[in-house]
Amino acid sequence: MNSWLLSLVGIAFLGVLVDILTPNKNMNKFIRSVFAIFLLFVIVSPIKDIFNSKTKLFNIDDNVNIIDDDFLQKNNLLRIRTLEENINAYLIKNNIKGVNVIIAANMLEFDFEILEVAVDIKNLVLTEKINHKNKYEVITNLIRQVINVKKDIIKFYE
Repeated sequence: MNSWLLSLVGIAFLGVLVDILTPNKNMNKFIRSVFAIFLLFVIVSPIKDIFNSKTKLFNIDDNVNIIDDDFLQKNNLLRIRTLEENINAYLIKNNIKGVNVIIAANMLEFDFEILEVAVDIKNLVLTEKINHKNKYEVITNLIRQVINVKKDIIKFYE
């Protein structure tokens, strides 16, 4: 936009300067016509960019869709903490105590994706209902009931 305006002013200024310097009236009319045509081309030149498929109209991607990284990080962190609390509460509700779930996700991406679910089972207390079952399978299935993730991203730490 700045270069277009600079070109417009430059052509107009050059036209006035040449108009002042040429003494012949017939030549003056000819030069005015030539500069008028140049001026017309400079004025119309941005229109071709609007219809060009490579140019985005009004630069929407550059200005409108910018999301503040700090806002995005806080929002995703809130989502992660809520999911962790829901999973921990659901495990306690299903008689699995002493387990702490921590979720790792892409914090600065608009498309929220869970990368890993870390399950700390150092303080796991097994009840009679779960004592004879595979604790890893039981916990994995309960976690997958709360959030829809693949089994391979759930990691157990003792």
